[in-house]
Amino acid sequence: MEEVKNLLTETRGLVCIECGRCTAICPVSRADNTYSPRSVLMRLVHNDVEGIKGRKDICSA
Repeated sequence: MEEVKNLLTETRGLVCIECGRCTAICPVSRADNTYSPRSVLMRLVHNDVEGIKGRKDICSA
């Protein structure tokens, strides 16, 4: 998980989480209000890998 935290730091992902614009303009979250790109990042930040494993809403395939 340290790699994820480093990546979020390098890409300013933590600042991004605070913004919330991604959720506001995300076409998926507009169609399905249960989806939130922010919540996926927050789960990663808090090391909640089990909370995102197997989620079909974050898979592009």
